[in-house]
Amino acid sequence: MFVACSTTSHLPEGEVLYTGIKNTKVHGQHGTAAEDVALAEVTSALAYKPNGSILGSSSKRSPFQVGLWIYNAYVDKPRTGFNKWMFNSFAGTPVTISSVSPETRTKVATNILQNYGYFRGDVDYRLIDQRNPRKQRISYDIHLGEPYLFDSIRYAFRDSIQDSIIRTTKNEAYIHQGDQFSTLNLTNEKDRIVNAFRNNGYYYYRPDYIHYFADSTNVPYRVKLLVAPDLDLPNVALRQFYFGNTSVYIRKSRTSTASQRRRRDGLGNVYDDSIQRRRLKIAYQGEHIPIAPRVVMKNFKFHSRQIFNQSNVDKTLTNLHGMNIFSGVRFTFTPRDTTGLNDTIDTRVDLMMDQLIDAELNFSFTHKSNSQIGPAGGVIISKRNAFRHGETLSVGLRGSYEWTTRRMYDENKRINSYLAALDLSLSYPWIAFPWLNKRFYRYPTSTEFKVTLEQRKRAYYYRLMSSTIEANYGFQTSRSWSHRLTPLTVTYNKMQNTTERFDSIVFFNKALYWSLQDLFVPGQQYTIIYDNTWNNRIRHTMHFEGTVKQAGNFLNLTNSFLGFPYHKKDKLLLSTPYSQFLKFNFQLKNIFHITEKTSIATRVQLGAIWTYGNSNYAPYSELFYVGGANSIRAFSIRSIGPGRFRDDYGLGFYLDQTGDVKIELNAEYRFPFINAFQGAIFVDAGNVWLMRDDEYHIGGKFGGKDFFKTFALGTGFGLRYDLDFLILRLDFGVGIHAPYDTGKSSYYNIRKFKDAVAVHFAVGYPF
Repeated sequence: MFVACSTTSHLPEGEVLYTGIKNTKVHGQHGTAAEDVALAEVTSALAYKPNGSILGSSSKRSPFQVGLWIYNAYVDKPRTGFNKWMFNSFAGTPVTISSVSPETRTKVATNILQNYGYFRGDVDYRLIDQRNPRKQRISYDIHLGEPYLFDSIRYAFRDSIQDSIIRTTKNEAYIHQGDQFSTLNLTNEKDRIVNAFRNNGYYYYRPDYIHYFADSTNVPYRVKLLVAPDLDLPNVALRQFYFGNTSVYIRKSRTSTASQRRRRDGLGNVYDDSIQRRRLKIAYQGEHIPIAPRVVMKNFKFHSRQIFNQSNVDKTLTNLHGMNIFSGVRFTFTPRDTTGLNDTIDTRVDLMMDQLIDAELNFSFTHKSNSQIGPAGGVIISKRNAFRHGETLSVGLRGSYEWTTRRMYDENKRINSYLAALDLSLSYPWIAFPWLNKRFYRYPTSTEFKVTLEQRKRAYYYRLMSSTIEANYGFQTSRSWSHRLTPLTVTYNKMQNTTERFDSIVFFNKALYWSLQDLFVPGQQYTIIYDNTWNNRIRHTMHFEGTVKQAGNFLNLTNSFLGFPYHKKDKLLLSTPYSQFLKFNFQLKNIFHITEKTSIATRVQLGAIWTYGNSNYAPYSELFYVGGANSIRAFSIRSIGPGRFRDDYGLGFYLDQTGDVKIELNAEYRFPFINAFQGAIFVDAGNVWLMRDDEYHIGGKFGGKDFFKTFALGTGFGLRYDLDFLILRLDFGVGIHAPYDTGKSSYYNIRKFKDAVAVHFAVGYPF
């Protein structure tokens, strides 16, 4: 009955139903990056969804045109009651050829080509008749032609200082000799020049004051370009300005007007008091200033009689917003006077205090591959500007409870897992450390002091209490380089209860026993990060993160001064052993952009932990593992390693498959699929190993003649859905090689294909 329904019976007279784009042919492609950008914009201008579009496609449509069927069935009926509801809820207005307007779209697309240097390019269309004479599809032909390139570029600025600025910043230019002509790059170059001038005192300079003069007739397919200022440039644009007085006005709220002393600013706002601190005047509402003056001053990157610099203004604005205590920040610049000799600009900063108490509630429900299922949730209460220094005081409670969905290990009853934790933190948007908090930092900084108490019960195994105290500092030395320093972190683990099953496991596996014993972990950690993904002008972006952590060395050295032998084992801190190790963890991620929408992403991870001195085994929380949605996707989390080891009897599942060394390699080809959907083909390899021989983990030690056979290898494909603010990801992993003995001697040693398949649903890219 549905197939017999007409989709054209109620089309207006003379109209034809648009059924999508049949194809889009591109002629004269060269495969350049500029060409990819131009074609992406052209195809976007030509795209138009037909009725019943599949996933927003301009060419794929569903055979079941329910919207059109309902439209035709109810368009002539009275719009009341059920008829009105059906029409308004499900009817789809027919998309006609005239509403698509292919002639207008081809003109727009041709203009886009010219914006990218295809001055002789054009776009045309053909209407493709269907079996039904009242249906048509559209076929587009894009003729690129030879692109025009910049033959020469000359800057002609009369002012000597401005000309010098152009010369010294030329390496940052958006246009270069030999580049393909692009109006977008011409606009970006104008903005760059203006920003460079405004960073050197030319406050009144505007993009409208710069003109381009182009000659495309002298040399075929080449453009000679002259960049010059307006001949009628106003004198004020040629004058350098300096910062003058700076006044800060802090309001409690948008509606606050009460005042005891009735002090008003020029805008009619009432302020209770004001103070002067060197170069800043600060007026405020209320009995006390809402934030300490030195904290406000710390965020300003400019001062009186400094040459005007727009970049420093932007950094000040970023810093004030980054304090996370103001709902509004506004800068107003006013010339000191209007005479032709004036060179000073006074600054007014209006700050609106935000509502400073936040509450965050989160809830999730998980189902794990170890037959555990249950809810998890947490609540965080935060007080921003808690002590009037821009700090944030947060208290959080979190927990989870997991039920065992099947009887395991011949237990008479099912035992459930749970986690309960308390987090207390105090964070500052600056370096809270003597002598360092007064330094001038060009980029944002942060400090966090945190205390965590955690109670964990692992079903069938143990109940563990853990507490951690740590201090963290973060700072940047450039736009790409950042650092995190943890000068102190102390973790205390207390095993409160164990099951007979756990005791039987650790009786044979001494490494697992010592890694989960009562233990102090006093240490320091340093992380360096390089990230140039912010630079959208390069085709290869990189993110490197390297972390070094040590524990117990300073404490062991102190004990040596007190007379204890340095290499003596089992020295105690507060009657509890403490761990001593050195740990390295490095990660390098690369993204190679092939075209505007396709790329190859790679990741290399290397990690190692070496215990010595007071320890033979590393704490369990510091060990490495692989597998899962963000690792080797053909295997579930913690299901492989160390080395060739395999827990055939399930004695230590989810506890035992960790290692001292980790190597992981990932590569992924990402490409567009349909509209917001993207596809991926990936390859993952890696494993974890032990530093020392272990009689329980046979084949788990790092190295050996067949070392490369101990790498797990998997491939697969994935589907991603881009919601702009996050990525939903579904990956299907297929195992190729398992590092353990499966009974097959070939490299592809998975016995059954169904055992080689793993499915992962996750949020965000894996790397």
